[in-house]
Amino acid sequence: MMRQIKFWMLSAALFCSCVGFAQSTGGTAAGKKFNLGLTQQQKTQLHNLRTTMQDQVAVIRHDTTLTEQQKQQQIQQLRQSIRAQINAVFTPEQQQKLAQMKAARQAKLGLTAEQQSQLKSLFAGARQQRASVLNTASLSSQDKQTQLQQIRQNVQTQLSTILTPDQLQKMQHMRRGRRGWGAQG
Repeated sequence: MMRQIKFWMLSAALFCSCVGFAQSTGGTAAGKKFNLGLTQQQKTQLHNLRTTMQDQVAVIRHDTTLTEQQKQQQIQQLRQSIRAQINAVFTPEQQQKLAQMKAARQAKLGLTAEQQSQLKSLFAGARQQRASVLNTASLSSQDKQTQLQQIRQNVQTQLSTILTPDQLQKMQHMRRGRRGWGAQG
């Protein structure tokens, strides 16, 4: 449960950090191609949304009146709300550039249409499995963590059957790079 919360907090923070990185990388070809042109107001709004989410998740996590399932549901609702607010900060052109950035990451991996379909199915299935585990009230937090770890391991195993070794290496490199972006933010 705790890892799941940290993962989603990190995901939101990473998203905002990546957006900030895309804004600040004017010197590279990729930076010029995908410069989002964020205004100072947008940067401030994204920063405020990120800190608001972190604060609210901390409050929910430490609320002793809530069950683990209630906490998870509230955090999920918060995440959806913040995601919608983040999307509203961007202009249609910026949203299009973000979509292009995602497509560029996929192109960098050299995914075939079949691989894209398999990955989409894999990740959708994993999301459903995680939701099922998290919403099972009869499981202890430790049992949930164990099952979530097993789901992650299964995804890794399946990734190695879908992607080529070169694509796996590129994906790992891209993931490390995104973590680095968050450190700059």
